[in-house]
Amino acid sequence: MPTQPTGNLAVTQTRSTSRRAAAKPGKRPPGRLRRYELFCTDGSLRLRLQLTDEGVTPGVDGMDFMLNRRWTRRAYREIVAITLSTSGLPDSSIIGVCRIVFTDGMALLVSSVNANGLSDGVRNSEFNAFVADLHRRLMAAGEEGIAFRSGYGRIRSIALVLSLLAAIMLFIALPIALALLDGRPIWLLTLPFAALLVLPGARLAHANLGGRYRPNRPPTLL
Repeated sequence: MPTQPTGNLAVTQTRSTSRRAAAKPGKRPPGRLRRYELFCTDGSLRLRLQLTDEGVTPGVDGMDFMLNRRWTRRAYREIVAITLSTSGLPDSSIIGVCRIVFTDGMALLVSSVNANGLSDGVRNSEFNAFVADLHRRLMAAGEEGIAFRSGYGRIRSIALVLSLLAAIMLFIALPIALALLDGRPIWLLTLPFAALLVLPGARLAHANLGGRYRPNRPPTLL
């Protein structure tokens, strides 16, 4: 019949167990789970009159999110790439976008927009908190091999820069040239309006220069 260990044997086993536990500490997720009230889409180009899928929760080893009006769960080990970028629309604040690509090719877009697809600035802090929480949990889960990128891809970046240069030539350089050639400063009256058009595009282009970042230092977009 087995007996309980006594004396020095019990002390030795206790110390040995303590040393093993100290040598291999478990990875604990940072803080309790939080649901972020952000809208999610699948990245497709289909027309949406109003967004309805709201809610995303980064967990210990995976994330839950609302998509197609039902909750979906994907494990962190299924993530192959995360891209952080911003976009802008007329009469809208800057929009933060977190694009998550999984091993099966599915892309999940979590953004700071409202139900109408525009940004009113209300969800900016919520979006920043989600991005920071997701990256902390990815590091705690020990997930490696994920590509962390910021900004636009090469083709989109080139298109944006070319559009910006065309706007500068049309709305700024051309009025200045006409004022110099014609000798009438009235052409310069368009420059303040031109600045209102060009400056947002310049800020957008600067904020979305393509590159990589470390998961322990994700860029703050908003």
